[in-house]
Amino acid sequence: MKKKSALCLTFLIFIVSLALPGALATDPTLSDLSGTSSSDWTQPSASTVASSIYTSYATAYSHQRKIFYANGRFWVFYSDGTNIVFRTSKDGTTWSSASTVRACTAGDQFSVFFDGTYFHYAYTAQTANVPIYYRRGTPNSDGTVTWSAAEQTAVAAGGTDIGYYAPSIMVATDGRAWIGYRRYDSSAGTRYPWVTRNNNVDGTWTAATGFPYQLSTFSASGTVVTPVPLTSGYAFVLYTSNGFQIRGRKWTGSWASEVITSGYVNGQSWSATNEGDDVHLCFSDTVNVRYTKYVSSTNSFSSEVIVQSGGSPTSVVVGLDTASNTLYCFWASSPTANHVYYKKKTQAGTWDTSPTDWINEETNTFPAGDRFTSFYRDYGGKIGLAYVTGTSPYNVRFNYIDGSCDIAGKTGVNGLQAGSDTDSLALAIKLDYALLGFRVSRMALGEKYEVNFTIGSVDFSMMFVATAASRGKFVLCYKSGGSWTTGETIDKSGSDITSGTRYESGTGNIAFKLTDATTSSYGYIKLEAKRSYLTSLGATGYSVTNIVGRTYQGSSTSTLLPGPQGGTKIDRCPSGTSTASYTMIIVPEFPLGVLVLVVPLIMIYFSIRKLCQSAMKPGQEIGIRNRKKVKLRISPSSLHYRIGPSKSQKRPSL
Repeated sequence: MKKKSALCLTFLIFIVSLALPGALATDPTLSDLSGTSSSDWTQPSASTVASSIYTSYATAYSHQRKIFYANGRFWVFYSDGTNIVFRTSKDGTTWSSASTVRACTAGDQFSVFFDGTYFHYAYTAQTANVPIYYRRGTPNSDGTVTWSAAEQTAVAAGGTDIGYYAPSIMVATDGRAWIGYRRYDSSAGTRYPWVTRNNNVDGTWTAATGFPYQLSTFSASGTVVTPVPLTSGYAFVLYTSNGFQIRGRKWTGSWASEVITSGYVNGQSWSATNEGDDVHLCFSDTVNVRYTKYVSSTNSFSSEVIVQSGGSPTSVVVGLDTASNTLYCFWASSPTANHVYYKKKTQAGTWDTSPTDWINEETNTFPAGDRFTSFYRDYGGKIGLAYVTGTSPYNVRFNYIDGSCDIAGKTGVNGLQAGSDTDSLALAIKLDYALLGFRVSRMALGEKYEVNFTIGSVDFSMMFVATAASRGKFVLCYKSGGSWTTGETIDKSGSDITSGTRYESGTGNIAFKLTDATTSSYGYIKLEAKRSYLTSLGATGYSVTNIVGRTYQGSSTSTLLPGPQGGTKIDRCPSGTSTASYTMIIVPEFPLGVLVLVVPLIMIYFSIRKLCQSAMKPGQEIGIRNRKKVKLRISPSSLHYRIGPSKSQKRPSL
């Protein structure tokens, strides 16, 4: 019996020495890493996309869209006075050469809408007897376009008396494009608002039944029309003209009655975006920026709110942060001429008290109002703005708001965290939440989050690279004086990543967890590696030095090595050339480490054994020696031990 007990105890110690560290140590707790309370990046400055532009309408009008972010690049479409052209940028600062789309002499002749996969444009020459054209394309990561089909005729030419003006395009949630436009009949002198809807979803055009459709008998010299997507493939179509109220009608398979705002718009200074089935609308009158919301459930506009008063506001545009449903409203020249301002409205309905004085263009100046165009919504955690400055030849300028790659490091806030246990080392990048904070569901192609560090004489880099929204790859690289070598990788490019969920490799050697920022809490990129794995790659000791966190945009998703890899560095923490350090908890080596783990177990074993022996009676011991079949009965309340025969034996008299 003693030999069997000893063997059992030895086996138990062996199993525990192998399994206990891994069983008890995973997903280490993090704490702020001192020395990381600074970072390089602030919000970007406005850049010049193009110069020598011979139309002041290059990006007009405010109710139309012409810019977006996709596949690791900003895309800006404009008219150079001769053609529709576009340029792209990975960082919003350095721009590609211009690529020509088609002939076009002014920006108000076309609009662009990005649906998350494809961009769609509508164009007309704004002269009599010319069609409205439509085309769909894929914006590629290398800055080129793959067209779905040849340019299509969306609305046929109407004859020598009929012309189409100011087309505005959107794509409904069912993938069907809508185009709003003014139909001018010179013989009748009417300028009615019209809209058409595509029946196809493959880049070709066939008008849906009942379209094109005249929305109203409202007629004014500058009538413009903008359709806005709702849910379920439905739409809300807005139309107005300078000095008039803004009108709208909802389509859900049939048309609802017309609704009208209280306020009157000045020029073409108005813009709308949807939040589900409701529509946010901002516009300027002669002295105010005004806001109202179309409420689909009641088919009505809400009471209007003065967002900004004083001065002469123009060029009002809006974009929605869809993660938090925060509305961004941009405008020009109020309170100070030739400045760009914005205010935010929370989902709860609260506007910023004071506007943010975002861009100073006093040197370049604005040629006129209504020349702004913005993202319809956030793309990749960014909202951008394009506009025209100067005198002929004009400039196209651009800036954007972004928080997705903004490390939180600043005075009083540490941007990096570290943690360790007996099994793993974890390092994390803390991402800010003030403006368009990090969200897993809106990661953009090529966004890269990287932490570099040194253990002993070996340099390591752990990095996560986004391949799409909610998807990406995590890799650990290492080197010892030479070039980088790729270690283990977790590839989640084929399935969605969920915020707050931990993912580990098949071996368990590496793991990551991404956590969304909210409107009031930081986001996190947590990257882990097993200490035994790091040791196998040459790491020695417990000191982790040269710790630096970096973020990039537009990086390669195939070359998984440290650094930009074709992208642009956005932020670094600590700032400049500083680094941080961290000491992992000390784990005793074998055999001391094993003894530390199993000595308490041995003590518990002998205590229980002694207790059992003291509780047995002499007759019970004889029964065991006689090798009778016995069973142990334990009364939980008193720990009283009874030994009795099996069912096939007669109970002995004790």
